[in-house]
Amino acid sequence: MERVAFEVVGVVQGVGFRPWAHRRATELGLVGWVANASGRVVGEVAGALGSVDAFVSTIHHGPPAAVVERVTVRRESVGSVTDGFEIREVTGARGADAGGWEAVAPDRVTCVACLAELADPADRRSGHPFVSCPACGPRATIVTAPPWARASTTMAGFERCGRCLAEHDDPLDRRHHHEAICCPDCGPRLVAHGPAGAVTTDPVAVAAEVLRGGGVVALKGLGGHQLLVDATDETAVGRLRAFKVRPDQPFAVMVADLDAATALARFDDRDAEVLAGPVGPVVVVPVRTDVALALSVGRGSRLVGLLLPTTPVHHLLVRAVGRPVVVTSGNRSGEPIVVDDDRALAWLGEGVDLALAHDRPIALAADDSVVRPLAGVPTLLRRARGHVPTALDLPVAVPDGRTVLAVGAQVKAVIGVARGHRALLSPHLGDLDDPSVLDRFEASVARAAEWVGAVPGVVVHDLHPGYRSTAFAETWAAEHGARLVGVQHHHAHAAACLAEHGESGPTLAVTFDGLGWGPDGTAWGGEVLEVDLVGFRRVASLESTVMPGGVAAVRAPWRMAAAWAVAAGLPDAGLDIARRHAEGWEAVADLARRGATAMSPATSSVGRLIDAVAALVGLDPAGSGRTTFEGQAAMALEQAADPSVSDAYPAPLRAVDDGWVMAGTDLVRGVVEDVAAGVAVGTIAARFHHGLVGMAAEAVEQAADRTGRRTVVLSGGCFQNDLLTTGLVAELERRGCRVLRHRRVPPNDGGLALGQLAVAAARLVAEG
Repeated sequence: MERVAFEVVGVVQGVGFRPWAHRRATELGLVGWVANASGRVVGEVAGALGSVDAFVSTIHHGPPAAVVERVTVRRESVGSVTDGFEIREVTGARGADAGGWEAVAPDRVTCVACLAELADPADRRSGHPFVSCPACGPRATIVTAPPWARASTTMAGFERCGRCLAEHDDPLDRRHHHEAICCPDCGPRLVAHGPAGAVTTDPVAVAAEVLRGGGVVALKGLGGHQLLVDATDETAVGRLRAFKVRPDQPFAVMVADLDAATALARFDDRDAEVLAGPVGPVVVVPVRTDVALALSVGRGSRLVGLLLPTTPVHHLLVRAVGRPVVVTSGNRSGEPIVVDDDRALAWLGEGVDLALAHDRPIALAADDSVVRPLAGVPTLLRRARGHVPTALDLPVAVPDGRTVLAVGAQVKAVIGVARGHRALLSPHLGDLDDPSVLDRFEASVARAAEWVGAVPGVVVHDLHPGYRSTAFAETWAAEHGARLVGVQHHHAHAAACLAEHGESGPTLAVTFDGLGWGPDGTAWGGEVLEVDLVGFRRVASLESTVMPGGVAAVRAPWRMAAAWAVAAGLPDAGLDIARRHAEGWEAVADLARRGATAMSPATSSVGRLIDAVAALVGLDPAGSGRTTFEGQAAMALEQAADPSVSDAYPAPLRAVDDGWVMAGTDLVRGVVEDVAAGVAVGTIAARFHHGLVGMAAEAVEQAADRTGRRTVVLSGGCFQNDLLTTGLVAELERRGCRVLRHRRVPPNDGGLALGQLAVAAARLVAEG
């Protein structure tokens, strides 16, 4: 006989770990107990030596939805033992005392077993829109405060019926101790709200009929309301664009299953695994040319964001419609996803024809996560539902029991909090230009502090003085007596990637993005850095130009074309773009000739160079000389590139006192010469991308020879571009470099909070 105490750490609450352990122990003839405790599972087992060892071996894996990070086992004297094996209830601990965010699992899409019940006419949960089990369903989006217990969720208001209670208490039932257990008898309940009032009889069928008829439906999803239309109906998609004030950005499309996805897009087995996996993100893949989707779904994009149904409601509705369905966040342009039911119902008559809602409140707002395969690796572009609140490890632990808050940047806002070696990030919040996003940002900070159980004593922010997140950090620190730590934008990008890989550096880093405030007061965005978690040194940079009119140039790529044309010494008379923008070109070019001023700050941004090239070759995806969403011009240039073209514009480095300058003007001259010669846009776009890759790789090689660093981090929003990422990874590896890139947090500003936390932790340790 043997007796052991065990502790299991990881994503082990809200995933059925206790009933699973009960079944394993009972099958092995063991006695003892298991319980949740402060973000972990603890217990004891006693019995025959071989059976105890078998149990200990199996808990290293846990049930399917668990992520076991660490198991600790302590041998005990046998002594007296209990009869049987029991699941002990959660104690009264809440919030940080119950494990904080780490005590809560992310939401998971509906599992195969629940789908079978949903489709089985003989099953008592047949057609039930809220069927779930320990392996699937809502978690983080319904928890009001840890731990994972019904009383701490928005299911608390639904009293379990006798049959659900019996299943919950039955050790042999697959819903044993499932806190979100429910059925048609005990709710929640789905209701279709339309012009004729509320419909409770087969509301899914009512919504499907509206969609098939060209209507717009608002659906209450896991982390917020969504807007749906028939993806094959051009008029319906146009109505949705008008309502959302989203004229150009492509929409995501939901299909019933992998077979339907394969009919719309091209993807490999790894992409299929992500698409059909438990997270259920939007996966951005190449669209087929012969699909029946409305043209305005993608607005000319060669890519489509696909997702499979994530909840029972989605499964029922998409199958009832029988066609692909556009599914997009329930908001208007720039606003956060709506979670308030009254707000969604107010859309009726304003552009929405039907609201398919239910009476289970949403506790945590979370958009769909977004993944794009980059250089063959599925990479998160938006980290939200299905990933939050999973913790990430920091390479260097925050010392002395302190708590650190990171407030990210201005766009793609995400906040983070860290204690010890664990970092927790909020879902994607949006852009802080919108007051309602800022409100949600502030609420997220308050919630993070509450769940961690401590007021952060250190607040980390970006160096940009104009960011609302920076202003918030300064105000919050003053009010709470916290220490402020500023982290340069691209240092945070590189540190986020290092942290993902559990490394501290020093390494080299290529940080290409739109804009980030540099310590010299200019807007950086095309850098090669020598970096570790404590600090960095710039060893190469894209040559600087100006942004004529400042932020006006961000949404008007032709302005950046004028700036780069001036920098390259190109005469206006030879440029088609100067004729297309004759009314404003001369004034903007004159601003560029004056050099850097308060109105036209200097920038080394690769993102702005890409915008300029898109404009120079005549790509104007919005048709107005302005872009309507971030990255629009860059996306158009990437997708225009001809994959059969392999040659590149030459762009040699220029040595300076402290490193090298990457000659963007050489790339621009090559582009303009080819435009004048009538070379196809696809050829020009490909040559530009390959030239940019060659220029960056040469800068890295020179820096590697000087520093001895052969590990290279790739980070920044430009590495959402597959052509650039694939090319640079291949070229660096060919030159003998080890390349680290993002997977678990986005390369864009949505990953900055993790980098800020990692830098702050390392600096605190370095200070002793």
